[in-house]
Amino acid sequence: MLAINIVFTPICTAVVSLRIWVTLTSRCFGLEDWLMCIGALLNLVHNGVVIWGTFTGVGTPDSKLTTAIMIEGAKSVTFWQVFYVSGPLFIKASICVQLLRIANNKLCKMFLWCLIALTVLTTLAAMIVGLIRCRPLAASWDPTLGTCMDQSSLVILTYVVSGMNIIIDWSVAIVPVIILWNVQMHKTLKIMAKLVMGIGALASVATIVRLPYSAAYSKPSDRLCMYSKSFCKNLT
Repeated sequence: MLAINIVFTPICTAVVSLRIWVTLTSRCFGLEDWLMCIGALLNLVHNGVVIWGTFTGVGTPDSKLTTAIMIEGAKSVTFWQVFYVSGPLFIKASICVQLLRIANNKLCKMFLWCLIALTVLTTLAAMIVGLIRCRPLAASWDPTLGTCMDQSSLVILTYVVSGMNIIIDWSVAIVPVIILWNVQMHKTLKIMAKLVMGIGALASVATIVRLPYSAAYSKPSDRLCMYSKSFCKNLT
């Protein structure tokens, strides 16, 4: 996880920084750029939490951990969940807002607004459940401090949220292709633009690959070991 973080974090930071520089020098810094900046900052925090997790037992079997380290590892997972669901909200919203600028079809614009609303609702639902599933919140990483909801319910919610994210990711990847279909531009440039925008579909692939590891929430042991798979798939 640490190696993946070290490789991808600078790349993402460089890409976003280049985008900011281009929009600022072109004097066209807009709402979508603000949203992308917020999403990028949350992603940096997310990656920082992942690094924290690598030093607090995430990816390690329970047999090799002390109780204190397991509690600290569970705490890192709790905070990871918050930034895992919040960061993509702003990134997807940024893409949709940018597409709204170039879309000239009323149906496409309505669909994009629906995607934004669906993303917000899905994110809020996931965050609210994640924050209230244990009372007090500290019981999320130390069960002796309180009580938590049935973990099987959390697994079901994870599958539902993941399913919604897959739909949203594919929609965000396909809509640009539809919008650019009849745009007057060089054929090669149009193909390249569609390919670049279609890369967004890879996010849904990562979500699909991550689905089998959602069962980690209901495992009685070695949860931190299972969580590492989700951490890695989200980083890539």
